[in-house]
This record gives sequence, C-alpha cells and structure tokens, in this order.
Amino acid sequence: MMDITVVGMRIFDLGENLLWSAVAILGFALLFRVPFRVLYLCVLAGALGYGTRSIILENNGNVILASLVGATIVGFLGYFLAQKYRMPTPVFTVPAIIPFIPGALAFQSM
Repeated sequence: MMDITVVGMRIFDLGENLLWSAVAILGFALLFRVPFRVLYLCVLAGALGYGTRSIILENNGNVILASLVGATIVGFLGYFLAQKYRMPTPVFTVPAIIPFIPGALAFQSM
C-alpha cells in the first residue's frame, strides 16, 4: 500500500493533526464565546496555522520556527477576517493560537 504524502508528511497524519487541533480550537472558541456566525472561520484559521506548524515539524524543522510561521499565518488570517467581519482581532486569533502551546514539552521540561 502506498502512502500519500504532503511535503514529507503522510496525509492521514496531517488530517489527524488538523482534526484534533480543530476540536481544541472549537472548544476554546466556545469557551470564549466567539459568535456562531464566525466560529467556523476561527477554526479554519487555527487549523491552517497548526497544519503548517505540523508540516514544518514533520520535516525536521525547529519547534520555534514552526510555531512562528504557524502563528504568523493565524495572525494575518485573524487580522483580515476581523477587518472583513468588523470584529476585534482577538476573536479569531486567541482561540486559534492556544493549540500551539506545547503542553507536553512544557511538562517534560519540569
């Protein structure tokens, strides 16, 4: 059986990362009371940023560089979505950036 890859990452692994990051983003967006009409955009922006981070990490990238690139994507998308939907930028960026916090790495470093 042949594995389909996207920039060196198996498509199943990328899809799994996107799914679980979207679930986390959705949970935090609901917790922070993001309006329902833009909820899917918040999840989409976060999933794109986290997916980019996952691809960089899978290709032996540095966790700091990967997080920087992913957070930059989330920031730009959040800014443009906030302009388009006339909402504050943190509505889109705060829930989308929370999955970037490396809980396992922080726990292991203690």
